[in-house]
Amino acid sequence: MEQQLFVSKYSLMSRPRKISCEQIIETARKLFLQQGIGVSTAAIAKEMGVSEGLIFKRFPTKDELFLAAMCPPETTLDQFIAARVGHGDVRQNIRELCNQVIGHLREVLPRMMLMFAHHCSPPLEWMKNHPSPPPLRLLRQICRYLEEETNLGRIASNHTQILARILLGSLHNYVFLEIIGADRQVPLPQHIFVHELVELVWKGISDARTPQ
Repeated sequence: MEQQLFVSKYSLMSRPRKISCEQIIETARKLFLQQGIGVSTAAIAKEMGVSEGLIFKRFPTKDELFLAAMCPPETTLDQFIAARVGHGDVRQNIRELCNQVIGHLREVLPRMMLMFAHHCSPPLEWMKNHPSPPPLRLLRQICRYLEEETNLGRIASNHTQILARILLGSLHNYVFLEIIGADRQVPLPQHIFVHELVELVWKGISDARTPQ
């Protein structure tokens, strides 16, 4: 009985852990963002409690793992736009849109900055191989929302792409300063920034028939 119990425990302890590719990617992403591209696959394996060989079975090279870990996440803006176009207060919708973009940029920008610092992923080459990279995708999504609201007569704008660039550029700058720590020297709470940004933009796009 004791021998059977010993064998059972030993078998359980020696059984390899089941690790998914997504778990490897998430751990690698965390360490790459914390320590930079110099972090080793051995360190990633140690963090996960698995062998380095297991990682290389899933990702043959460190570069492949790095690029998989830095892959930008998808946005939920399409669902947001579908639910908001033609409904609710446009000004409040734009505020909520801005907050969603800020949340997405907080995930995307650190990955893109690290990826572009990686010698195997120059920005121009990466952009060429991705027909809809995050900055362009965000610009198109913001532009689409503004165009659809313009077509419904809920805002007045002859240059929705310029308006979308103003919004995205401002939001990008807000998150970038946050990432590099500059926001500590010029602190500006997100809710105030978004509110005032939309108020400035609203003066140029609100229909004259709409109460200010």
